[in-house]
Amino acid sequence: MGINYTGVRNRADRMIKRYGQTALLRRGETGYEIDRECTALEIAYTPSEKRRLQNLTDRKVLLSARNLTIPPDKELDTLVMLDQTTLDNAEPTELEVLKIIAPPGKLSPGGVVVYWELQVRG
Repeated sequence: MGINYTGVRNRADRMIKRYGQTALLRRGETGYEIDRECTALEIAYTPSEKRRLQNLTDRKVLLSARNLTIPPDKELDTLVMLDQTTLDNAEPTELEVLKIIAPPGKLSPGGVVVYWELQVRG
């Protein structure tokens, strides 16, 4: 019997939602942006990862893969972190816009993307 990777993705999604926040993947030019809602969780780099960073202000963010039909793209997307207290407003407040500075990584056992890993910079 194989491992149910869809179940693993669902568990990862619950954890990212529980400890993360709502964000947007923004694609396009000013005035013509397309925002895709996602759930993002900023996590710390391990000491060995931190030693390899070229810029110590870089941050690591996990994105839930659930309901994210278009993968994040370093060249086309930015990550917009939202103020969680304003999510019920018609226009939630943007806390910061982060540039994706490395090709997105993914955990994808058995062909099921469990989550995306981004290296971002403010």
